[in-house]
Amino acid sequence: MRDTFLSPPADQGFGSYLLHAEPDRTLAIFVVSWLPRRGAPPHDHGTWGVVCGVKGVETNINWLRTDDQSKPGQAELREDGRVSLGRGDIITVTPKDIHSVINETDEVTLSFHIYGRHLNETGRNRFDVEQKRVEPFIISVR
Repeated sequence: MRDTFLSPPADQGFGSYLLHAEPDRTLAIFVVSWLPRRGAPPHDHGTWGVVCGVKGVETNINWLRTDDQSKPGQAELREDGRVSLGRGDIITVTPKDIHSVINETDEVTLSFHIYGRHLNETGRNRFDVEQKRVEPFIISVR
């Protein structure tokens, strides 16, 4: 395990480290580290994915979109369950699934991610539940 994986950037709250991407970008593999008490807002992926816990426990919160999607830039979500992902646990995501992630522990956690496309090339979105907004979700990748 690289020491850099355990020092994710504080401004983002998590680190996404690209291990491999196919030249045509049809497959991308990442290690993601989550700072204590931090995470990612509700978001979709725009591609299929498989996530496996490596170190610690992260909480994945599933969301359902409840609006009719007729208003650009607006979205309404409601929570639809939680899953704890520990070492060796696996979850899958479809292109339309919406989830958020939180590291509720006091230590950096790690997970291994495989996606059908590089995440910054899928047109994925992040959602603000309080403001009922949706916007593109581009992350810093190391």
